[in-house]
Amino acid sequence: DDAQSITDAGSAYVMVTSYKLLDAAKQDVTKNFEDPLLIDGELNVYPRLLILTSASDTKEYDGTPLADSTVTVGGDGFAPGERFDIYASGSQSDVGSSSNTIPDLATLTHPAGFKLSNYSVVPIEGTLSVTQNTSPIVVTASSQVKIYDGTPLTSQMHSVSGLPDGFTTEVSLQGSVTNVGDTAEGNHTVSSVKLLRDGEDVTSNFSNITTESGTLRVIPAPPA
Repeated sequence: DDAQSITDAGSAYVMVTSYKLLDAAKQDVTKNFEDPLLIDGELNVYPRLLILTSASDTKEYDGTPLADSTVTVGGDGFAPGERFDIYASGSQSDVGSSSNTIPDLATLTHPAGFKLSNYSVVPIEGTLSVTQNTSPIVVTASSQVKIYDGTPLTSQMHSVSGLPDGFTTEVSLQGSVTNVGDTAEGNHTVSSVKLLRDGEDVTSNFSNITTESGTLRVIPAPPA
């Protein structure tokens, strides 16, 4: 006869503290037998397997963070009455990949009775991936004309098409014409392009930036 029990994960020995030997009529016949060999037993409660899987997701770069807080519970799951919310905290803004972080359960608020030691936690973190933005962005150097006056014609005028909202550009142009005979088609070129978001250079997050040249033209002065 024994009343030992165990609830939490672990082991406990069970000792025989008293016994009776009964016959078919349920009569105590213990005294008719030599003392039996008493062998202790063992109670084992194994931790529940708790598999936590955070979401994976991907998108093209748009300047905003990619996040998904979903965490799926698998394995044996929580014991009745011990479930609580778990949210992933990963975030990826620029081109690249990172883990969708699952928090340490010890840092979260638990329901009454929950003990982390009763669980074997296996976190499987998903991946958040941001790929380069493939939308076409075209930077065009403007064409300019002026009447010959002996000074160089230069310009930083240009246009940009396809630029997403929330972004600005920093563009440098090159080209100079002074004389009428120096004009050549496409002599006004884009030498560098930067795409900025909140003042930060994010050009590497875009893969489809093209440039088009313009023409600087000097025409003869009219007869006096």
